[in-house]
Parts: sequence; C-alpha cells; structure tokens
Amino acid sequence: GRLLHREPSVRYHLGDWSEAELPAPDPAVSLVFLDDHISHARRLREAHERGFRRLLLDDNFPAHQLSATGGPPVPTLAMILDPELPPEDEITWTRNGKSYGYRPVREELEGPRGLVQHALVLPDLAPLTRFPPGSALTLVKLVD
Repeated sequence: GRLLHREPSVRYHLGDWSEAELPAPDPAVSLVFLDDHISHARRLREAHERGFRRLLLDDNFPAHQLSATGGPPVPTLAMILDPELPPEDEITWTRNGKSYGYRPVREELEGPRGLVQHALVLPDLAPLTRFPPGSALTLVKLVD
C-alpha cells in the first residue's frame, strides 16, 4: 500500500534491502524495522554485516505460536533464543486450511544467537488501542 506519512529523516526502500546500496549506518542512531516474513536468522546476520546494531522485528512468535500467522519468519528470534527448542524436530501447523512446516537446524539457530546482545518484546497495546493483538514486536540490540 501507499504510505500516508513520510518522515524526512527516514530512508524508505521498496524491495528487499539486501539488494539496496545503503550508506554506512551510524550505529548510535540507526534502527532497522523488519516486517517481511523472512527468516529472522538471515535478517540478524544481514543487519550485523551491514553495521546495524538496533532492530525492530515483527512476528516474533515462539515455536508453539507459529500458527498465529501464515508464513512466519522462521526461525523467529524467539526460536533462536529458545534453549529448549530441539533442533532437527519438524514443526508443523495449519492456518486457514493451509499446511506449513519448518525443521530447525542447529547451526541456523546458534550463529545468529551469538549476534544478539539483548532482546525486549514490547508490550501489547491491544487492550488500550482496541486494535488486534500485536505480533510480539521486539527491540533487538546486536553485539558490536
């Protein structure tokens, strides 16, 4: 859809950011917001490689809540940080009559886990705003 408001200090890009030429970020003020249903493991690596240290990740569901959305960004950050998630066990779910599946791979979880310095799931404001429940919007600080 069309953006209704644009901030002059924000750079907007339509398309996958991995294909965009970006200037080197100032880690003190730069923030990446990702709501694209691409693996959080991949996005954490890409952000870190590009010099970003602060991210907002949407759809950060734990493994037992993946059915909350059709095609979540597996593995999600919650899955990456979950020490109890058994690697190699297939996770399957159905949403709106469509079947989905994901099989965690140990390396895919451990590498990105080492990039995360801190993660904070932001509060769900649905009870106040009366908008549908949030999707575990999470603020992430990556290691330097």
